[in-house]
Amino acid sequence: MNRVAKMGIGLRKKRNEWLGDRAGWMIPGGQWCGGLRLLVMAVLLWMNGMIAAQSGIGYYFEQGNAAYRQQDYAAAIEWYQKILEMGYESPEVYFNLGNCYFKQNDIGRAILYYEKARRLAPDDPDVAFNLELTNLKVIDRVELPPRFFLFEWWDAVKYFWTPAQWARLFMIFWIGFFLLAGVSLYLSRERLRRLVKTGLWVLGILVLLSGYFLWVNAREEARRIQAVVLQPSVTVYSAPEENSTEIFIVHEGLKVDVKEQRGDWARIVLPDGKQGWIRKEQLGII
Repeated sequence: MNRVAKMGIGLRKKRNEWLGDRAGWMIPGGQWCGGLRLLVMAVLLWMNGMIAAQSGIGYYFEQGNAAYRQQDYAAAIEWYQKILEMGYESPEVYFNLGNCYFKQNDIGRAILYYEKARRLAPDDPDVAFNLELTNLKVIDRVELPPRFFLFEWWDAVKYFWTPAQWARLFMIFWIGFFLLAGVSLYLSRERLRRLVKTGLWVLGILVLLSGYFLWVNAREEARRIQAVVLQPSVTVYSAPEENSTEIFIVHEGLKVDVKEQRGDWARIVLPDGKQGWIRKEQLGII
């Protein structure tokens, strides 16, 4: 937990957390006449803004790292949060925020920011290790009901890799398929042509499977909103109102799915299927 991520951060525009959509750059439409000039001006202004933003972000990031090394975790959090307030995010910023909150024994927010870091950098071993270590401090241990083994096997295959990893596999198989198809055009020996044809069938199947799993994972990720309980103890209600029936209690650090939103309330679903309503302010969206 003493490690902080260094500069070289892969910045991106932050998404709208509750709606799940990505923020992007917009260039107003206009008449075609003079459009090229407006486009060039817009690009130049955008580049100037990006350069200024990057310099400010770098300064905030280094100040946050310096505060962390001095064990001033509250100040480090303030510096890192300035980057997020500018509308940017990166796995390094989220990772360092997770470390700061862990040092402050704020388990809910530590897990929240490690999860955010994992969303952007699913292969990072440091993020995975810190998240696993922090999850050991979570009070709630949700036991999943037994499922039919074929469903278990199917989910294990479907979620074995993240959408980004499935995308890389899909591209590798796709490129390999067309390269092998190109090679087959120049082969004259029948035996080699049969081997290449078999390889094309195998790669074709792998392209279809990886493309399917990529589509399934990407669709579910786009629709799914996950959150982390931030407060030490939260009462879950049967309806989105304080005077409704209290169903059960959850604790900080628990990861849940958000299925519905009504005003200041969110309907959450636990991994074991239990569900109820809590206030949005008690959750942190991953």
